[in-house]
Amino acid sequence: MDPRRAGWRIAVENTGIDGGVGAIVRAHNAFAGGGLQLVGGGRYNKRATAGTHQHEPIRVLDAPEGAPLVAVEADPVLPPLPDALWPDATYLLGHDGLGLSPALAATCDARFGPPRGWGPATSPVMLAHLLLWRLRHPPAHPPGSELTRVGVVHGAQHGSARPGGGAWAGLTRAQQRAALPFDWWVERFAWAQRRDWWVHLPDAQTPLNAVMACRNALAAGAAGVITAADPGPGRAPLGDRWRVQGFDDVVAWARAEGRAVVALEQGGTPLAGTVLPDAAVLVAGHEVRGLSPPHLRACDAVVALPQWGSVNSLNVASAAGLVLDATPSQPPSAG
Repeated sequence: MDPRRAGWRIAVENTGIDGGVGAIVRAHNAFAGGGLQLVGGGRYNKRATAGTHQHEPIRVLDAPEGAPLVAVEADPVLPPLPDALWPDATYLLGHDGLGLSPALAATCDARFGPPRGWGPATSPVMLAHLLLWRLRHPPAHPPGSELTRVGVVHGAQHGSARPGGGAWAGLTRAQQRAALPFDWWVERFAWAQRRDWWVHLPDAQTPLNAVMACRNALAAGAAGVITAADPGPGRAPLGDRWRVQGFDDVVAWARAEGRAVVALEQGGTPLAGTVLPDAAVLVAGHEVRGLSPPHLRACDAVVALPQWGSVNSLNVASAAGLVLDATPSQPPSAG
């Protein structure tokens, strides 16, 4: 992989993300990044890497290395992550729900929030995918070498909107991590539709994959998610923005609504060269098996995401999120 590796690096403040770190390792492999830095600790859930951790240059450090140091967090107060990024920077990701610790954030040369079209419910894993995609698909005119320093923002990502009111800020970060429920993001963020695309998972996924697909759809402002099985009301309480329905019924409904049915599968048209319709259903297959031939034949188009790593392996929920990122946005008055 070394000849294909990029010059930029990814750093993660590893103070309790666990499964998120493993998914970021997997994304780093898919996009052949220049190296991974785990800041603060080297323990994480390696199952989430799908084995790709064996191929990645991972270092455990007390502080991130490499300049400039650019933080990417799910804080809408920060300026949105631009399309044009620095090809030799170290990009720093924080904890899901807590963001970066204030001390580490203060060392960054710049800090950015979710890209335009994404909400504060965006997880660090999805932020990593969006960041890596932009780094591998730079615009024609890259940014200059100078970064404008963005000051540390003490807002929603640093305690004011967390459970427990004023007592929250008095907790240690370990206590704050332990106090965050699994589905805290569902309760905190309202669904604001900005894209007229539904995501359909026609095969039974793990509950976590189904929930992450729902979360990414929420953060991207998609119309909703349709799954083949119920992942559990406690894990994805998304109301009428989520429903259980079989593939044939979804296709029939899409045809009646005048929506295109777009499959996400290897061998399709590369996403970067695809003009996507305004309204559609995105069909994403099983994590291992992909979509079946009958599923593909029933779709109007097939798009694919290029990968550079040792394994053609992108998490299905994050891959669907990258396609949503490329879909047309609705006018501000819609939704």
